[in-house]
Amino acid sequence: MALINTSVPNLIQGVSQQPDATRFAGQCEEQENALSSVADGLKKRPNTRHIARLMTTAISENSFVHFINRSDSEKYVVIHDGYCLKAYNTISGVEATINGSTGGLNISAGDYLDSSNPRAELKGLTIADSTLLLNSSKAVAPKLAKTSALPKEALVYIAQGDYSKKYQVDVEVVTAGNAPTPTSTTLPEITLNMSRYLYNTTTSGGWNQRTTNHYRWRVSGVTITDAGANISSSLQVNISSNKTIYTQASINLIVSNNIVVGATVTTSGDFEGVTPANAYLEYGGDTPTITDTISGGAVNSAGTRFAKTTTTTTNASTTKIAELLNAEMGTAADATNGGGFADFFTRSRPNNGNNIYLAISLPAQHDFTISTTDSLADTGMKSIYKEVDALSSLPIDNKNGFKVKIKGDPELAEDDYYVEFQTNQGQAYGGGSYVETVGDEIVTGCDASTLPHQLVNDAVNSFTFSQVNYADRVAGDDNSNPLPSFTGSEISSMFFFKNRLGFLSKDNIIMSESGFGAANDQGQLVFNFGRTSVTTLLDSDPIDVSVASSRVTNLKSAKGFQENLVMFSENGQFVMKGGDVLTPKTVSVTPITNFSFEDQVDPLLLGSYLYFPFTRGAFTGMREFTVNASNDTYDAAEVTEHVPAYIPKNIIDMAGTTSEDMIALLSAEDYSDGTNARNELYIYNYFWNNNQKVLSAWSKF
Repeated sequence: MALINTSVPNLIQGVSQQPDATRFAGQCEEQENALSSVADGLKKRPNTRHIARLMTTAISENSFVHFINRSDSEKYVVIHDGYCLKAYNTISGVEATINGSTGGLNISAGDYLDSSNPRAELKGLTIADSTLLLNSSKAVAPKLAKTSALPKEALVYIAQGDYSKKYQVDVEVVTAGNAPTPTSTTLPEITLNMSRYLYNTTTSGGWNQRTTNHYRWRVSGVTITDAGANISSSLQVNISSNKTIYTQASINLIVSNNIVVGATVTTSGDFEGVTPANAYLEYGGDTPTITDTISGGAVNSAGTRFAKTTTTTTNASTTKIAELLNAEMGTAADATNGGGFADFFTRSRPNNGNNIYLAISLPAQHDFTISTTDSLADTGMKSIYKEVDALSSLPIDNKNGFKVKIKGDPELAEDDYYVEFQTNQGQAYGGGSYVETVGDEIVTGCDASTLPHQLVNDAVNSFTFSQVNYADRVAGDDNSNPLPSFTGSEISSMFFFKNRLGFLSKDNIIMSESGFGAANDQGQLVFNFGRTSVTTLLDSDPIDVSVASSRVTNLKSAKGFQENLVMFSENGQFVMKGGDVLTPKTVSVTPITNFSFEDQVDPLLLGSYLYFPFTRGAFTGMREFTVNASNDTYDAAEVTEHVPAYIPKNIIDMAGTTSEDMIALLSAEDYSDGTNARNELYIYNYFWNNNQKVLSAWSKF
């Protein structure tokens, strides 16, 4: 073939693996350590400057590296090599302190940042002075602590007073199974957990010892299966073992208000057994069982009715009626068994108040029911215990701290909520308001030790590493205000979008309450992922949505792009839209494209484009993701079509600059000859001129 003579305007179009006939003018087979520029043509690559030696040995190839660019005069690099977390000033080369010390922060086994592969598992997100560090291999755990149960305290309040009217309160004690306590019964079996020890009149080594192998029973615990008996304070029960039946043991019951609340046991008689190997130690085995039951005690029933009829106008006020009923409760006896009402309840009434408060005095397994009737079509008096149908049913004066559940739709649990009364001046009783609060016996939130931690730049060359303050739930329960969907799962990535901190977990997008990092009273940043009210959906409330797709979707990365949030999974892209103000009411997630994505690195946002890599066999390709503003459609053109087998796979880092229109990629791939790609940077130079790309050049340094 004859030589072809032609003119080439420049040599800035970089490497092309296309056939010679289809290459553009200016493209070449190889370009190393040369930089393509539309202004200067092809020139040597920029030089590097040695600042300082940060370490005496190279860091592990699996190390996590994160850069923090605070300003042109203050930049840092954070390195986690699997054993230690360090930070360096990249301008001066000085090592920064972490928690007041140089030399790094040692990472112990079980710590949140403990990782065998930090590069793959750790992620960083810098917002202002704080850098959040995520371990994507750690599952988020709920807290162990739960809120307390609703107190067994009832309120009776007089809403309307009138003379010659009857006001009646009915109270009945029930068991934990919500069935009325029987009027009489025999107490079930008492279980004694007992051991035995040597005894004698002489003492040695702190133990009573005896030369003969006799033993005396010693009680280590007593379990009474029903503490609701009104029985005598001392009864007898026989102890039997698998060897001999001995003399009786005396059980002394501890009784309060005719209710058994405990017991002590004394024994007499010797046990003839086998001599233990060590006579000074407690000897176990042959544990006796109690086969007898205790009888002769009746169980009280608190099914009591208190009724009072007003006679004249002088005692027809609401406060007077409350006073009369309160006095009636103080003197009325249990009609069934003759026990006093005070044996089961404590009661209180504020001075000049129209309320009566009842609290059960029985052990925890007992409960009670309460109801009211009156001669005013049951509108003159109300009883409130644990829950009511509407907030309007509650009185305007109440006891400080009184908590109750407000029931919504009987067939829905999602609209139930809880309120707690707070008096205006903090007094025990009085006027005030009902403040929404969290439900009873629920987990308060997520364990902060299993959520992203923070590295805060508190001064030049100084950082503080600590847990982040994540707010507990302050309203609702597991139905109306559930824990975030990342609870029990790993968080794959973090992002910051429209003043909200966001997490990705499986196919869920979880965003904090608007107003990222609001400070508490101590000036610490607090992130809230729970609703502050369940009665109204606020625009600032957290957002927790999942993507709608027929595929199994595991979201790996998210970037704010063109007023929207674009999320990447391994095989698809999704966009979250929410209008000018992103709220739980306006948010929507829509699938947009289905391009493959290499999730070892986050997409790179440069100007009005998003660049992300994908794997093509043993090599890597890169796409340029954009949106058409006129018709709101998304597309991702490949910028490696002319170099399909040029960039190795296993991309571990990608960086770019809009001032130089340049992107650099780093691969960790090992070649077949034993070398690796970590000594090469793959460079992409591009240039747009009036929406036309005039430069798209690949090379390597």
